[in-house]
Amino acid sequence: MDNSQILAEIERGNAFMAQQALTIEKLEAKLKRPLNGNVGEGGGSGVQTTHAKPRISQFDRSDPDVKAFNKFFREPGVGTFESKALDVTTSGDGGAAVPTVIDSIIESLLFQYNPLRKVFKVVPITTNASKYHKLINVLGWTTGWVGEQAARTATGTATLLDLVATDGQIYANPQATQTMIDDVFFDAAQWVVDQIGLSFAEQESIAFLTGTGVNMPVGLLTMPTAATSDATRAFGTAEYVPSGAASTLLSTDPLTALQTLFYKLRPGYRQNAQWLMNPATLAALASAKDTLGRFLIQPSIMLGQPQTLLGKEIVECEAMPQIAANALAIALVDGERCYEIIDRFGIRVLRDPFSNKPFIGFYCTKRVSGMPVNSQAVKFLKIAVS
Repeated sequence: MDNSQILAEIERGNAFMAQQALTIEKLEAKLKRPLNGNVGEGGGSGVQTTHAKPRISQFDRSDPDVKAFNKFFREPGVGTFESKALDVTTSGDGGAAVPTVIDSIIESLLFQYNPLRKVFKVVPITTNASKYHKLINVLGWTTGWVGEQAARTATGTATLLDLVATDGQIYANPQATQTMIDDVFFDAAQWVVDQIGLSFAEQESIAFLTGTGVNMPVGLLTMPTAATSDATRAFGTAEYVPSGAASTLLSTDPLTALQTLFYKLRPGYRQNAQWLMNPATLAALASAKDTLGRFLIQPSIMLGQPQTLLGKEIVECEAMPQIAANALAIALVDGERCYEIIDRFGIRVLRDPFSNKPFIGFYCTKRVSGMPVNSQAVKFLKIAVS
């Protein structure tokens, strides 16, 4: 076989591999869509999650739920769609349940725009959040070693802490004129997605960090903190490491504070840990170097791969505190074990043509709550000398 034949074989091999890669990408795209079984290449009753703003045109407009939803927006009164929704949801909620196909888009946007939904554990429920209980083993079981015929003395039992989520309801109330609604080009379902998808995500992100627990989640940052170790610190109190400076991010030896924080987290939690910080904090860290002149932040070397600090992914979250005295500016957290988001399925819409004439309001609500469940699975860097 001469060189030309070898090159021809290589070209055929490359072409085959490229075709296989394209096939794999198409399959992965399908698998990432919500409601996979109802999605077709030419547009079905689902939507690809790779689009920042999915268009409702990707849905089948003949879908009965989508048609009924658009009709509900244009016409007052209780229509077929609303009656159907009230029959299958909890009584007293009021309004109409957003169709599953549209609800899936909003859920995808919440996941896309709220980085904490990618970090924390999400628990879907179908009842009130206050009925969700989380039992935490605080002290653990005590055990011992014995011989085959030795007496077995009683061992200590665990202390169980019952955590109960608070009911929380997030809402948006976008307004539209009757002329806009009557317009044949008005796309009710897409309008709902555009109006509430991003706003819900922003409000959730704030609440999961700083929520008071009164009609909203209990935020991660609202936990009491102390500079004491896990062995001596009360359960429910998180540990912080001082930055070494009173009002700036890091001391003259930035690596020391971060390494101290890193190894304060127990190995079992450290394995899946991620850094949480504000973009401004990340910008300050980006220029920081260790004593050997090496940058602390390792930039991404591949598209779609995150930046890392001490080998762990950095998650940017605008709701994290800015750099200031006594601020908990950086968190290292095993999100799956530290915090739970209690997510009640479904979004509801109440059509209100009376409160703000000549505008028609669409009061959209979603029940969601959250709470810290393990104070040992998070460590904070506090802007302080000690």
